[in-house]
Amino acid sequence: MLFVCTIVSCKNSRDSPAVQSFITYLETDSLGSLSPQVAETKCGSILLAGAIGYDGIGEQCWHRVADSLFYEYRGHNGEPLIRGKRVLLSAERVEPFLDSLRAAIAANFGKQTNCRSYDPKDPYYSRIDVWHLGSRTVFLTKSVITDTAALRPGVTIESASGNRTCAMLAGGPRLPL
Repeated sequence: MLFVCTIVSCKNSRDSPAVQSFITYLETDSLGSLSPQVAETKCGSILLAGAIGYDGIGEQCWHRVADSLFYEYRGHNGEPLIRGKRVLLSAERVEPFLDSLRAAIAANFGKQTNCRSYDPKDPYYSRIDVWHLGSRTVFLTKSVITDTAALRPGVTIESASGNRTCAMLAGGPRLPL
């Protein structure tokens, strides 16, 4: 048993710090941690769309840290529904980072479903991978984020309550960068 634990520790230590930060984010599953009491967190009411699997009025909160945006959606009674992390990257780093992150998530959580609903030849293509983890669904996607001056590449990881389909990715609030 000690031998197995040693192998797992070595495997995880090979992940880059950026990849490991995403894995830690998924493992903590701290839904509901953003609130107006957290410094520089903004919250507001939102109409939850049936297209993402939730209906009614809820709350969205978000917080920026450098090139990262953390976000959460809660239902009308405060129950946590979705939380996500979106990070901007340089264009040349997106694909290698996604490959490493996809492999690390699969190693930690099992095989994913690949949602290929977009044309990979399209410059705005966004590949979405989905993992069903018991009572939650994890989405990983390459994001093309519209900035005021340009399109910027990034990576989004989202954890949502319930068994969700590829089309139910919320993607976080649409905010200027």
